[in-house]
Amino acid sequence: MSIRPLVKKFDEIICDHILELIAQKHQVEIFDIISMKMKTHQMSRIRWEAWWLASKYTSFSRYALANIFSCDASSIYHGNQKIEEARKDKKFSFEMENIQTKILHFIQTNFPQFKKSYIGSNQKIERSFDQYVKYQLKATRHENIKYWAEKKKEHLQTKRKCLHCQKEFGAIGKFNRICEHCKSSANFYDGFNDTTVSL
Repeated sequence: MSIRPLVKKFDEIICDHILELIAQKHQVEIFDIISMKMKTHQMSRIRWEAWWLASKYTSFSRYALANIFSCDASSIYHGNQKIEEARKDKKFSFEMENIQTKILHFIQTNFPQFKKSYIGSNQKIERSFDQYVKYQLKATRHENIKYWAEKKKEHLQTKRKCLHCQKEFGAIGKFNRICEHCKSSANFYDGFNDTTVSL
């Protein structure tokens, strides 16, 4: 027996929960999100959020999500790109983090009941399914940690001119005066012979 039908069923449950959370957040009907009849900019933004979360927390491909949301795969890709850009805003990013926390809590809470209902006593399938869900959760957490680490790095950067090439770069720390490009050159460890410092 393959775990694919189980994965698909579990992904459908997660996708339904995502739609409920997004509908509750924006005070709209789930039907309006998936029907594509309302084509206002606000409704498009709401759909982008649902698409981005579904792409992140399920194994559905863009084509499968396009089938669920009655659109095409290029729209899913475009929506995901728009949300990634929007996450640069702190307020919106915080809102999405709250929803993601609720999704993770939902997965962890409903996972044991799902196994009991759909897997039964088949230990081999249960182990395989356990590994799949743990991988999904671990990958998602790792992605979130990496995202916030990058945001923190951007926040700590100070714009300075490199003492060697004179190009502006994002420096971290008051003693960081050489850009990454110059540091990666062969002359960096041998010592630059053409670096001048103007005081």
